[in-house]
Amino acid sequence: MKRFNSIVKMFLACAAVITIWQFSVIDSQKKFLINISHYDKVSSTGNNTVRSNDTSYPGKHKSNQDMTAETYKEDQIETETVTVTSSHDDENSTSVPPSPTTTLGAIKREEIMNVCGELCNINRTIHTPNPNFGYFGATTANIDCNSLFQSTILDEPGQFKSAPRMEDIPAEFIDDFRMNGRAELQDWWIQDIALGKEAKVSTWSEDMIETWKAMALQNDFTKFGNYQLIDRSTLFGVLRDVSKVQNQSVLVIGSESPWIEALALAAGAANVTTLEYGEIHSFHPQVKTYTPDKFRQAFLDDKLGKFDAIISYSSLEHSGLGRYGDALNPFGDIMAVARAWCVTKPAGTMTLGLSSMGDKDLVYFNAGRIYGPNRWPYVTTNWARVNYTSRWTDEVVKRAPVLYPRLRGPVGHEIFWNQSSLVFRRTGPAGSEDELHNTSLLLL
Repeated sequence: MKRFNSIVKMFLACAAVITIWQFSVIDSQKKFLINISHYDKVSSTGNNTVRSNDTSYPGKHKSNQDMTAETYKEDQIETETVTVTSSHDDENSTSVPPSPTTTLGAIKREEIMNVCGELCNINRTIHTPNPNFGYFGATTANIDCNSLFQSTILDEPGQFKSAPRMEDIPAEFIDDFRMNGRAELQDWWIQDIALGKEAKVSTWSEDMIETWKAMALQNDFTKFGNYQLIDRSTLFGVLRDVSKVQNQSVLVIGSESPWIEALALAAGAANVTTLEYGEIHSFHPQVKTYTPDKFRQAFLDDKLGKFDAIISYSSLEHSGLGRYGDALNPFGDIMAVARAWCVTKPAGTMTLGLSSMGDKDLVYFNAGRIYGPNRWPYVTTNWARVNYTSRWTDEVVKRAPVLYPRLRGPVGHEIFWNQSSLVFRRTGPAGSEDELHNTSLLLL
């Protein structure tokens, strides 16, 4: 009898251990599922895995602090995610089995396309270039200004703690960056985060700007601003004689120091507004500055007004590449120029300096874009080229690798390009008010 009782006790003890173990397994499984639901979805690009910490993505959890290395494997999680209907740790908790879903890259691309619409269709018809107006053609599109400004896509920070590298590009963005095979995509990484921080030259004193303005008026371009002397002197001549910014309100897009602002004021501009990633404090009465989010809000509040002229020099080619802390966007440059179009008066001008390399279109990720005959028409959608003769003629742009070599680029690479200063006048789709208004102005 005693032996029988001992056997019964052993059996009950074993049953209790098994029961405790079962509950422990269930509890661990529940926590595993919860942790995966808190972990970012991952899209696999070949051998490269792209993660996103961007809180702007739909369905992004606010915290993933519970994530551990054991809760995911890069070779297992691709386009699926596991969600939990209840996060309560009790035996009644239920979970939903894994189901296919779109990747974050696909979600983000769809969001961009919904905001951008026809503008981001890079298969739009390019009109044959007029020999009087350049070696690249022109194209038009219906631009939804309210959509572009209501969305934060162009203003939100990137999803990476440091500047993204080639392997961080979502698979869904590759063809867009390559323009479906019409542009090359090569590696050149630069860490230069600026969005959300103070600008490199964050204090613009009245004395600094007035000194540079006086130097420009004396044709002395040797000791101020960025880039080469020829860049500064040529841009000043274009603003004075071609864009003719005298007594005009001017918007400058991208300026780490106020050299463009000083040139615009020297050329006679009435006032200058600067849009820059980093925070700038201007103490000049004719110079006002905005960060992207404040600029967007000013437009929505109808406090921004319209500008007579836009100036951007070696800035917009970086939009959407993440180098300066902005979110990845293959159409970032096109959308940024479209926003400029939205805040320009009819017949207003845009003086645009972008890197060109002859007949080649290229993206150095994340350093910047190089513009050729394929990208130029799309980035200048609804802008008509103004013809003029200067150092930066089309022949110079096409022959830039031979005439004006610049040895810049990643180690082992020799890069030759030209920073073209071209002038455009605001127009619009055929039959639009802008197009009709400017018909007589396109043959300047």
